[in-house]
Amino acid sequence: MYCRMALLTIIYFYTSRILLKRLGIDDFGIFSLVGSVVAVFESIKVLFTSSTQRFFNYVMGENDSKKLCTVFNTSIYINTVIAVGFVILVEIAGIWFLNNKANISPDRMAAAKTVFQLSLFSTVAYIVTTAYDAAVIAHEKMGFYAVMSLADGVLKLVAVLVLPFMATDGLVFYGVSVFAVTLAIRIATIAYCVKNFSECRLKKVYDRSLLKHMVIFAGWQFFGNAAFTVTQNGLNMLLNMFGSTAVNTARGLAYQVRSAVNMFINNVTVVVNPAITRNCAQGNTGRMYGIMFCASKVVFILDLLLVVPLLFATHDVLYLWLGEVPAYAVSFLRILLLNTLVSGLHQQIDIIFKAVGKLKYYQICEGILLLMPVILSYFGLKYGMPKQYVFVLVMIFEILDVAAISLIAKKVALMDVKAYLRSVILPCVVLTAFTIAVWYAMQTFLSLNFAMKIVFALLTDILCIVYMLYAGFTKSEKQTLNALLASGRFAFLARFIK
Repeated sequence: MYCRMALLTIIYFYTSRILLKRLGIDDFGIFSLVGSVVAVFESIKVLFTSSTQRFFNYVMGENDSKKLCTVFNTSIYINTVIAVGFVILVEIAGIWFLNNKANISPDRMAAAKTVFQLSLFSTVAYIVTTAYDAAVIAHEKMGFYAVMSLADGVLKLVAVLVLPFMATDGLVFYGVSVFAVTLAIRIATIAYCVKNFSECRLKKVYDRSLLKHMVIFAGWQFFGNAAFTVTQNGLNMLLNMFGSTAVNTARGLAYQVRSAVNMFINNVTVVVNPAITRNCAQGNTGRMYGIMFCASKVVFILDLLLVVPLLFATHDVLYLWLGEVPAYAVSFLRILLLNTLVSGLHQQIDIIFKAVGKLKYYQICEGILLLMPVILSYFGLKYGMPKQYVFVLVMIFEILDVAAISLIAKKVALMDVKAYLRSVILPCVVLTAFTIAVWYAMQTFLSLNFAMKIVFALLTDILCIVYMLYAGFTKSEKQTLNALLASGRFAFLARFIK
């Protein structure tokens, strides 16, 4: 998974650099904006993605192969219906937005609508086949998962490299290429699952009780997923309404870097999700929370190791990457990087709610808090608020959300909040405060070149690791880390963890 991450990071950064040069700032911004229009409705797409994943993991914990087959086929039926509703909703609302609200040059509107349709078809392909992804992750076939991700990145890079040789509209060609790559990856995933997993075969099975349970579970998830999707992509639309496609380009590039950083979070989450859900199904509550607490700290420290160098040398890194740094890109990226630290903690708590299957109060809270930045940003931008402040609002409400759902987890899932604050939140807050203090001091009192900024960042990273190893992890967690290192290729590191 981490080999995949390293290679994908290089591929995505290089692809973005070349794509920005080939398309130009305006067309790159159009591609980012059109993707956001479709993504606003992707809460319907993810409505049953995580639901299917949860039921796969839970049933595997019960060792019931027949029920596993029923879960798979029920998911296929539901997702097909969802795909039809998705197309109708996005076609109506998306075209209306492009015609009436989007700030796009008239001569590029036809290309934007073509890319919009291609993005829609790509999303539908994922909706219908999401059960196959759930099967791959539930069976923990991370090798195949990594290969498919790499294939996706490499093929999109190839599309960008051949772009100059195509005698056609570059934006449309890239949209067609992305759709073709998506279709190829989906077909390969289906073929792999049918060959290797007995439950991944279409059968006429029907379990009314299971169907009802999955619909209710996914229905409550809709609130949080819809709020998150509307916030992330609705803000992009607001930035276009009160700015231009150039602002969308800055936002799109900042999110590219953020997505690369989030691969660290996602790798850990993908690995621990099945383990947490199976322990919940087996009644091992202590083990479940032990995994969650440890995963939260691992995610945070891995995230911090990347955030610190990028935070210290944001402009330099963007200049080396892009050659030309668009306006707003630096400020957008710095705020988003800090926000990833909070969202990493959020994701780990999210797994607990899905594992225990009690989503009502959790998702109502998410739906309210995560929508607030969009509402406040609309009025703020309308009356002249600086554009980077929309992401400050996102971070503030993300922090409030983590606090609120921690209290809800105490009520519905018996989470020990005091232990969570002491074991997870306290060391994370200390590290964040230390990092920001060093960065602020460096920005205010020192004038350093790029090399010295990286040196400062690496020294800060080392101090953070030392603090986490000696004060952040519990005794049992350090024993586990020590054993894992001692048994592998990093045995020389084991002596530092005691």
